[in-house]
Amino acid sequence: MASRSLMTAAGALWGFLLGIGAGLLAAAFAAGVAWLFVFGDGPWPWWAEWAILGTGIAVGLAVFLVCLALTRIVARRYEERAAAEGTRAGSVLAWLLIVAALAAGGLFVWSGYRSEQEAERAAAARSRAQSEFETLAGAVHRIGRIEIDWPGNGLDGRATLALDGWRAGRYRLTWSVQERAYGRRLIGGERVLELAPGTNGVEVDLPAPALAEGYRKLLNRPDANVLVDEMMDFLATLEPQLTAQERAALPENELHNLDREWSDMIDHAGAEFPVRFLFVRGRLSWDAK
Repeated sequence: MASRSLMTAAGALWGFLLGIGAGLLAAAFAAGVAWLFVFGDGPWPWWAEWAILGTGIAVGLAVFLVCLALTRIVARRYEERAAAEGTRAGSVLAWLLIVAALAAGGLFVWSGYRSEQEAERAAAARSRAQSEFETLAGAVHRIGRIEIDWPGNGLDGRATLALDGWRAGRYRLTWSVQERAYGRRLIGGERVLELAPGTNGVEVDLPAPALAEGYRKLLNRPDANVLVDEMMDFLATLEPQLTAQERAALPENELHNLDREWSDMIDHAGAEFPVRFLFVRGRLSWDAK
């Protein structure tokens, strides 16, 4: 009876360990199937979680009972052999199985503890990185006021931008002038700025001949007679050029957004101004009265 009791204990230990693992896998598989083929991203019914939990418990219990039954069968055969030979066979195997089960259980617990610790450290690192991002996003310069000086009559214009923020460093300013009918760019450019904390004023030249030439390229005929008398849009984008240290402190998803120009740290602004000129047989004239 000693061998059967030890073998039963070994089967119960292994059934418990394997049952937990099989139950977790079954529950995860059931949740995946439910999400992919049944419920998707929509609201799940109240019984869905219970069904997934029940699936895991049923599979785990089945594995436990199978392990228990197998060890009892093995123990009975060892007892029959021991009775025929007058020995106590099976005890060594049972003890080996028990020790192996305890070792596997300890390893499982230790692995779970290590995983939990790593998850907590990763969560803390993400929290710190998100905090760094929010601090940096609140400190970078933003485009405040935009004033457009467009005298007309063929004279060059000027856009004056007020850039406000507390992060000192390098920024990239890109700008363009677009017509509204098709949203086509007529002129544009970019500059790298070194901004100090506080308000910084930046001026952008708007060359009148280049703007008119940009509009000419939109025409189907180079010798067309066209009167242009409309509002134009001045669009500006200010993007911080982060240092290696600043990039290292940010979350990966925010770096991804920044590299693809989706980041909240990138500021967009615009202003409008009236433009009037004409083409007479393809020749530019600013006397459009």
